[in-house]
Amino acid sequence: MDRSTADRSRLRGASGFSANVYALPGDLFPRGRAGSVIGLGGLTGAFGGMIMAKFAGTILATLGSYQPIFLVASCAYLVALGVIHVLVPRYAPVSPEQIA
Repeated sequence: MDRSTADRSRLRGASGFSANVYALPGDLFPRGRAGSVIGLGGLTGAFGGMIMAKFAGTILATLGSYQPIFLVASCAYLVALGVIHVLVPRYAPVSPEQIA
């Protein structure tokens, strides 16, 4: 497999994961609340990106290598999948009474 094919397959994996993350709130929460849940997910992702950018520079300056950064990035999808399974152990819609 050449480099461009490997890059495209990684991008497809990232796109597939983000598509699932955006579909989950629509499946689990009432119509009026799904957008808020997606917005909170985007907010936490933005904070994570800011923190990672800060620490990536520090790690690179300290160690002189991108290896720890790539190790964290490679584990991020598995950690996120584990968090989703912990937060949503049973894939069932949330009733409006449970939210209020």
